[in-house]
Amino acid sequence: MGGILLVLYGAYLYRQVNNLAEIDTEQSPQKNNYGLFFSHFLVVFIAELGDKTQIATLAVAIENQSHLTVVFAASATALVTVTAITVWGITKVPDRWVKKVQQTGAVLMIIYGAYMIYSSTYL
Repeated sequence: MGGILLVLYGAYLYRQVNNLAEIDTEQSPQKNNYGLFFSHFLVVFIAELGDKTQIATLAVAIENQSHLTVVFAASATALVTVTAITVWGITKVPDRWVKKVQQTGAVLMIIYGAYMIYSSTYL
């Protein structure tokens, strides 16, 4: 199910990137922060469900059941750190590359979703 949702969301993002006209950021409508928060939360949550890091975290948690707080803190800190690097990193991308970065991200999401579907079906 997660793979299917990633493929659909990746296709939606790719289509959105290609349909957007060059709009000045000051003239673009303000996005609903709640909608953005919950939609992104859902995408990351679904992506993480089948991710190999979650499987590794499960294995570490099983081996260290008396230290689950430490395992949780380490995993949460790692996810927050990677997300911070990603969000900060996009500010360093030149404006002329932003559309290509968005397209690449959407295509990678589709590929990863397809891989999740394939691996759950055939492996």
